Amino acid sequence: MAKKKDVEINSRADTLDLMHPDIRPWPVTPAPPPEEVLKVYAKRKAEDFGTWCEENLKYEYCFSKPEALQGMRFVCCGMWRMGNMFCGGLLCEAGAEVIKVEPPGGDPLRKLTPFGREEYMLESKITGEKCGLDFLHEMRGQKSVTINFETEEGRAIYKTLCSQADGVIDEMPPGYMDSIGLGYRDLCEEMPRLVYCNIAVRGTWGSYKDKLSKFGQWTLEPFGGCSNAFIHNTGFPQDQLPRGKGGDPTRSGVWFAD
Repeated sequence: MAKKKDVEINSRADTLDLMHPDIRPWPVTPAPPPEEVLKVYAKRKAEDFGTWCEENLKYEYCFSKPEALQGMRFVCCGMWRMGNMFCGGLLCEAGAEVIKVEPPGGDPLRKLTPFGREEYMLESKITGEKCGLDFLHEMRGQKSVTINFETEEGRAIYKTLCSQADGVIDEMPPGYMDSIGLGYRDLCEEMPRLVYCNIAVRGTWGSYKDKLSKFGQWTLEPFGGCSNAFIHNTGFPQDQLPRGKGGDPTRSGVWFAD
C-alpha cells in the first residue's frame, strides 16, 4: 500500500503526477472479496453465473487475455480529418496495431486548439513538440509515421506498409490516392486480402466531391449535416411544438463531422 503524502497544488502542472500508482494506486476503491460477491448472486439465485464472473472477469485478468483484434495491423491516412483517427482509436482499444500516416511536418490537426491559442497545447517533455488536445485524444494508442506521397520513395514505403497490414482507412481528398496509384483498385490488385475503408463526407464522385468551403476546407460540418439530412432529425419532438408539427431543421449540438 502506498504511503500517504501531502501534495501542494499551485497550478495544473502539480496535478499531472497525482495518478501515478505510487501516489494513487489502482483501483482506488478495492474490489470486494469473492465471498461477498457470491452472497449477492446467491440472493438472486444466480450462483453459477456469479462463480463464472469471479473466475473470468476479475480485473487482475484484464491484461492477461488476448484482445479481439490482437495481432492485426491497420494503416490510417488523412489530413485535416478526425474520422480516420477516431476509427483508429477504436481499433486500438480492441487490441489492433494502428499506424497513422502523416505528411512531412505532421498533420495540421496537431495545431488545432480552441481559438488557435498555443497556450492550450501540451508540450512533449522528450521532443519539446507542442500538440493540441483534440489530436492527442483521437490518436490514443496509435503509432505515427510521416510519408511524402509526392515522391516515388514515399509511395513505395506506403505500399510496403500496406502489404504488411490487414486493413487501410483512407480519408484523403476524393480521388487523391487514386491519382498517385495508391487507391483501392491499385492496392487491392496487389493485395487482395486487404480490407479498404474509404471515408468521404461528400462521396468519392459526383459534383460536390471536390467542392471547397469559403475557408478552403473540403467540407464544413453544417453543410455535411444539411447534405445528408442529419439536421432534419434533430430539434424538438413534435408533441412539444405548436400544432404538433415538426420544427425547423436544427444543427446538432455534437460536432459530428470535420
